[in-house]
Amino acid sequence: MSGIASACDASMPRKAPRHCKRAAYWWTAEIAELRKRCLRLRRIAQRAGNQEEANIRSAEHREAKKSLRRAINESKARHWKDMVSDVDSEPWGARIQARHPSTWGDETAGYSGANQDAANCASAFPLSSCEDGQRFEDARRFPTI
Repeated sequence: MSGIASACDASMPRKAPRHCKRAAYWWTAEIAELRKRCLRLRRIAQRAGNQEEANIRSAEHREAKKSLRRAINESKARHWKDMVSDVDSEPWGARIQARHPSTWGDETAGYSGANQDAANCASAFPLSSCEDGQRFEDARRFPTI
């Protein structure tokens, strides 16, 4: 029996555990509470007994939804302003390094001029594979429709 299990494990790896997504950059505890309240009010509105109560609960849900949307938009705007001010003060700052950890390392600490800028841009924005003609050759094999 263990031989069958090991053969199955070798040929069909077990399903890997799902990794949780990172929270959005604008997500806050306040937004989480507003979302929880909005979902609760929506469930209450959907389960309302009569039409009059449903209208009242739906109005409450709409107000909660508006406040949630407003809080999300304010948070996004606040983070955008912070990012713009960070980029204005330090173009290769921590926010850029955090978004590209594999390409932006300690080499940005010793800035050496235009060559360093070119190297940073080349590592952050790699050239596509069509430069070597490979893609072009592949494209010629398939007829256009």
